[in-house]
Amino acid sequence: MKKIILLASGLMIMVAACKKKEDAAPTTTTTTVTTTTTTPTSSLGKTTFNLRIKPILAAKCATSGCHTPGGQSPDLTSYTATKGDITGILGRMNLSTTSPYFMPLGGSKVQADIDSVTKWKTDGLLEL
Repeated sequence: MKKIILLASGLMIMVAACKKKEDAAPTTTTTTVTTTTTTPTSSLGKTTFNLRIKPILAAKCATSGCHTPGGQSPDLTSYTATKGDITGILGRMNLSTTSPYFMPLGGSKVQADIDSVTKWKTDGLLEL
C-alpha cells in the first residue's frame, strides 16, 4: 500500500511539474521611440525658402496690407520675387531700427532671422 501511495504521489508531482506553454504567464515587450526636433533644413542641410525663410516672412513681412499679392512690393509670399530682391531685403533687415527704411516696419531686429536669410543666400537660394 505504501508503494502505491508513493507511486501515485510521484506521478502527481511529475504531472504538476510538466505545464504546457499555454499555461505559462504571457511575456510583455516594451518598445521605446525617440524623436528629435531640429531647425528645418533640406536633406542636404541647406536652408531653403519653403522650410525656413517663408515662415519667417509670413510672420513678419507678408502680413495683411504689407508684402502680399496686391500689397507692397516685393510680394514676399512668392519664392521668385523674394529671390529676385534678396540683396534689398537683407539690406533693409540690416539697417538700424531707427531708419525709416528698416524692415520689418515698426518691428524689432532679430539676428537669428537675419542669419537665416543670409544663410539661405549663401546656400544658393534653394526653394525646396
